[in-house]
Amino acid sequence: MPEEILYCSTCGKRIPPEEAEAEDFQLLGGELACEACLAQAFPERKQKLREVRSTRLRWRAERAAALAQAQPPRQIYPPPGTASPPPSSDTAVAAVKRELEEDADPQPPVKPVETAAATEGATGKPRRILLLWGLLVAGLSAIVAMLLVTPAARQAAQKPADAGARRIPKAAIDVKKAVAESATEPAGLPPVQVALAEIELIRRQVGDTPSLAAAEVAMAKLRAIAQRADEPARSTALAIGRRYERQVDAAARQFARDAAERAEDLAAQRMFGGAVEQLRAAVRALPEASPWVQKVGRQRMAATIERWSDERRRQLSSYGARLESELAVGHGGQVERLVAELAQYPESEFRDLARAYANQLAALREREEQRRRDDEEAARAAWPGFFAAYDGALAQRDFDGAARLCAPEADSALRRGGVAQPEAVLAGFAEEAERVRNLFPRVLRHLDSLKGERVQLRLTTGQVEGVLLGVQDGQLLLSAGNRIEIRLPPSRLSSEALALLLKDAPREEWAAALAALRFAEAPRQAEERSLALSALYQELRLPLPVCWAQRFEFERRLRWREALMPRMEALRKAVGEGRVPVIREALAQVRTLSNGGSLTKEEVALIAEAERAVGQARVVQVVFQNGRLPVPEFQGLRIDQIGSYHRSADQCDFEMKNGLRVGAAGGLLRALLRFDGLSELLGRGRLLKATLELYQPEGTAAPNAAVALYPLRRAWTPDASSWMHADRGGLQTWEKPGASGEKDADAQAVAQVLLDGQSGLWRSWDLSDYLRGVWEGRWKDEGLLMRVARDEPRFLVHFCVEEGPAAVANDPALRPRLVVEFEKFGP
Repeated sequence: MPEEILYCSTCGKRIPPEEAEAEDFQLLGGELACEACLAQAFPERKQKLREVRSTRLRWRAERAAALAQAQPPRQIYPPPGTASPPPSSDTAVAAVKRELEEDADPQPPVKPVETAAATEGATGKPRRILLLWGLLVAGLSAIVAMLLVTPAARQAAQKPADAGARRIPKAAIDVKKAVAESATEPAGLPPVQVALAEIELIRRQVGDTPSLAAAEVAMAKLRAIAQRADEPARSTALAIGRRYERQVDAAARQFARDAAERAEDLAAQRMFGGAVEQLRAAVRALPEASPWVQKVGRQRMAATIERWSDERRRQLSSYGARLESELAVGHGGQVERLVAELAQYPESEFRDLARAYANQLAALREREEQRRRDDEEAARAAWPGFFAAYDGALAQRDFDGAARLCAPEADSALRRGGVAQPEAVLAGFAEEAERVRNLFPRVLRHLDSLKGERVQLRLTTGQVEGVLLGVQDGQLLLSAGNRIEIRLPPSRLSSEALALLLKDAPREEWAAALAALRFAEAPRQAEERSLALSALYQELRLPLPVCWAQRFEFERRLRWREALMPRMEALRKAVGEGRVPVIREALAQVRTLSNGGSLTKEEVALIAEAERAVGQARVVQVVFQNGRLPVPEFQGLRIDQIGSYHRSADQCDFEMKNGLRVGAAGGLLRALLRFDGLSELLGRGRLLKATLELYQPEGTAAPNAAVALYPLRRAWTPDASSWMHADRGGLQTWEKPGASGEKDADAQAVAQVLLDGQSGLWRSWDLSDYLRGVWEGRWKDEGLLMRVARDEPRFLVHFCVEEGPAAVANDPALRPRLVVEFEKFGP
C-alpha cells in the first residue's frame, strides 16, 4: 500500500491510505478517481460498485468484531521515546466505521443562509474558536496514529474484500474460504485465540440451522481445529461439532424415513424392484458425517432393502410353486387365474413368469385335448364291443355276466368317453339287466292263473307244446300227453314265450324289460329294434332311459361314420389330384352326410380345402343379437339372472330392470346363458372364432373383478330357473344352490375377463373352443354359468340385458351379442 496520502484527481477528495489498493478505485486516464467520479464516468457500474463495497465493509467489520471478542490484541510497545500506536483491532474497526459513514445516505440539504447566519450569531465567536481548535487536534491525532501503526496492523486493516462477492445468507457462506481468510490475523496472536476466532467465524457464517452440505464441511473444519488446538478451543470445537452432528443425524433420519415411505408406496403398487432401487439410491445419498448413519442407519436401510428383495423373491417363488402344483394336477382354470394375477404386476420378471406359464398352460391344454381325443377314439372303439357282449349276456340269460360288464375297471376306455354320459349309460344298463332278470320270477308267479291252458312256447333253442300244470321247484311243469311231464327252467323261455305268459299281467310292469330282452335277442336288427323300443316307451308314456338314448345315438353316429368314411377318402383323393370336376362330385357326396354327426378337425379342414378349390367357401362374420341380428326375429341369446337374496331365491330375473348383474348386492348374483338356433342360421361350415360381448354401462366400474364363464352340466329352463331350482316347477334342483355343485357346472372356466376399472365399453369372452366343443359333441349343450371368479362378495358388475324394461331403456344396439366368424361351405 502506498505510504503517501492519495487524493482524487477530479474532485480532490482524500483517499484513505488503507483503501488505496481497494478494487473499487480505478484509474481513469492514468489518474486516481474516487467512487463518485467513477460513477459519473461509468453510470452503469454505480449500483454494482456500491454492493461490492458494502459486502467488503460488512465482512471486515464481522472479522474485526470476532477478533476483538476472542481476546483484546496484545499491546505492541514502540521504541522508547515514541508514542504508543492504537490497537490494530481498533484501527481496523475505526477504518470500517469510517467507510460505513462514507457509504451512508447523503446528508440532508444545507440550511438556508438566513438560518445559518442566525445560528452562527447565537453561537458566538468563542464557540467557533473552540470548534476550530478541536478539529485541528483531532486531525493531528489521526495523522500520528496512521504514521505509527505497525505494519501488521496496517495489513490487517487494509485486507481487501472480494470485489465480485455479493451478500448471501450466513448458512450458505463458503466456510472453507472464510476459515482460510480468517487465518490472516495480527502477528503474534496466540494459537488458541486464533482457533477460537476461527470457531466463532465458522459458527456465525454457518448459522444455527445449516444446510446438510454446510454442516458437513463445518464439522470437518471443527474436527481439524480440535485436533491441533489446545483448551479451551478444543472443547469449544467439539461442543459445536456435536451440535452440528445432532442436526445432521436428524436430517439423515428424516431422509431415511422419507425414502422408506416412498419404497412402501412402490411396494404397495407391486413395484418391488423400484422400491429396492429407491432405497439403494437413498443409501448412497446418506451423509457420511452422521454418527447415526455410521452406527445403525446403513444397517437399517440394508435390512429394509433385504425385506423388499425377500418379498419380491417370495412372491415369485410362491406363484411359481402354486402354478407348478396346479399344472401337476391339471387345474387349468386355477393356472389361468394365477397367470392373470401375475400379468397385473408392472415388473417384467413377473410378466415373464406369467407368459412362461401361459405357454405351459396352452401346452397342457393341447396335451389334454390330444388325450381327450385319444380317449374318445379308444372309447368309440370299445363301446360296440360292450353293447355286443351285453346283448349276448342277456340273450344267454347270463345276468351276472351282464352286471360285471356294467362295472368295468376305473381306467377302462368305456368310462372316458364315446357317449355323452358314460357313467350314466353303464349304470342304466346294469339296472336294465336287473329288470330283465326279474321277468322270470314274475312269470312263475303269474302261472297260477294259466293252469290247464294249452300253450306252445318258443324256447331259446327249440320250442315246446303242452298243458300248463303249474310251477314246481322253480320250474314250469307241462303235460305233453301220454303222462309225459316236462320240467322247464324259466330262463329257457324266449321273449315271445314270456310275452305270451304275461299277456294278462299289467303291461307297464313288464313291457319295457321284455322289449330290452327282445332287443338283445335280435342284435342284427338293431336299427328297427331301436325304433320299436322308442315307440314302446312313448306308448307307455315313459321317458326313454339315458342308457338307451345314448346307445341309439352312438349307433346312429357309428352307422353315419361307416357311410361317411369312403366318401371322405374319395374327396381326399380328388383334392390331391386337383381335378375340380371330381372334387365337386366328391364334395356333393360328402355334403349329403356332413350334417349327420360331428366331423373331426382334419375332416373339416379337408372340406374347407375342397370348397376353396371349387370356389364356394367364404369367411363371413355373423352377429347374433336378440331382436336385431342376424334377423329381427332372432331371440336365441337366453340369459337368466339368479340371486341368493331371500326374496329372489325362488325367482327368475329378480329386479332385472336394474340390468344384468353378477357379484353381490344384498346376496350373490349370477347369470345363466344359452345360445339357441345358431347352427340353423349359420348352415354348414367351420367355426373360426366366437366372442360373447356384453356392454358395461358408464359409472359401473369394478376394478380387479374377474368375471368367468363355466360350462353347465345340468339342463335348465330359460325364464324359469332360480337360485334353488333349474326349472319353474322345482322338479330339477341344483346340487348346490346357485349351480355351485360339481354336477351343476364345471369347475374350470372356459373364458374369463379381468375388469380394469373402466366402464362405458364392451367386455369380450372368447367362446371359440366351447362352441366348437358343443358342435363336435365334446361339451353338453346346456349353456354357461356366469359369475365373479374370486372374492365374489366384494364386487358387483353391471351389464346391459337382452330383453325386458332395462333393455328397452337402453339402446337396443347395447344388448348382449355373440360375434361369430364362420367359414361357410357351399352357396
